[in-house]
Amino acid sequence: MHYNWVTMYVDGASDGNPGPSVVGAKAKDDEGNVIFAVGERLAGDKTANQAEYYALIFGVNTLMEYHTVDNLRILTDSAIVLNQILGKYRVLNAELKRLKEKAEETLSGTGAQIHLAKVSSKQNEAHKVCEKVKSGKTGGASGLVMVNLDEVKDYCKKNCHAGDVRQFDHEDCARKHCPLLGFTYRIFDLGNRE
Repeated sequence: MHYNWVTMYVDGASDGNPGPSVVGAKAKDDEGNVIFAVGERLAGDKTANQAEYYALIFGVNTLMEYHTVDNLRILTDSAIVLNQILGKYRVLNAELKRLKEKAEETLSGTGAQIHLAKVSSKQNEAHKVCEKVKSGKTGGASGLVMVNLDEVKDYCKKNCHAGDVRQFDHEDCARKHCPLLGFTYRIFDLGNRE
């Protein structure tokens, strides 16, 4: 699907710094409708700043896998990541330098106008996604993917079940690998309430 404007919140968290880490991203269209909210545990121990970079890369890659965007507004609560990407802070750590370069490569590959801004942790809507992943309340899936249920139903009707609505069972699909998002996931009906 094509969007003129997408606002994406990204967040990363590390327990122990370095320690077990999670990432989350939540994307909305220009009318405030949720496109998706995704989260995942990272392999190995990461620092908080590494997790923040991974969150940005993870969120943008997830969005661009299935959508095109003219303008992408990315909101983060990490002053370090924001200012390093904007060139206001120097990057001294070798791993952060590598992640910064990967983030810049990911952003430039979108073809979109990128708008980066800082929000408070309280305003960062991806924070709740990270909390769900950290708590393990992901429906048994390897990661957490929340999408607009109507979009999944439409996709499945057209592609997975050849238009036969009687065969559509989103709970069954939720236990399988879905090509809509490329993840094994559980569906949470976000509708247009958020």
